[in-house]
Amino acid sequence: AHSNQLSLFNVEKSNKKCVKWDLTLTMKDTIKHLYFSEDDDVLGVITEKYDTKFYNISMKKRSILEANRPPKADIVWWPRIPLTSYVLKGLYQKETMKWKSSELIDADIYESLKIVASADEYGVIRLHELPALNETAHNSYKHHCGPISKILFIPDQERLISVGLHDRTIIRWNIEEIETML
Repeated sequence: AHSNQLSLFNVEKSNKKCVKWDLTLTMKDTIKHLYFSEDDDVLGVITEKYDTKFYNISMKKRSILEANRPPKADIVWWPRIPLTSYVLKGLYQKETMKWKSSELIDADIYESLKIVASADEYGVIRLHELPALNETAHNSYKHHCGPISKILFIPDQERLISVGLHDRTIIRWNIEEIETML
């Protein structure tokens, strides 16, 4: 995705065909994150200023329509829950850190422990209990020199991986369950 331009690809295994579909979305800001529903019928788009829109898509019909209501609460997202989901609203540090626009870079959920980790442009990882409705983090860690580009829980190994944007370091964190987080 570049600015508000988006290209979708539909790969059909049966006839080994790949169809490219170029779109212009009604977003004013640059697209930062894309989320697809598990059934590939809903697309969530988040801009660098966290403007969020949902679209109903049909790859077969090559149609995309802006949704007139929010998606169902039980929808399964790929690659993960959108950053602007209500249960993650406490990740954005508007009051605590005086954030202004695009400081929140990434987040991931460890469902069995009911925690979420967030990463920001200052190199800080914060752990919140789910739902993360307030800004107060259980713990925060700063071990990157600058922004973090990506974080990802690997539950079967009980690890959190963080990748630094400028320092290019990859840190593997141990995840340990504790009795109570707060």
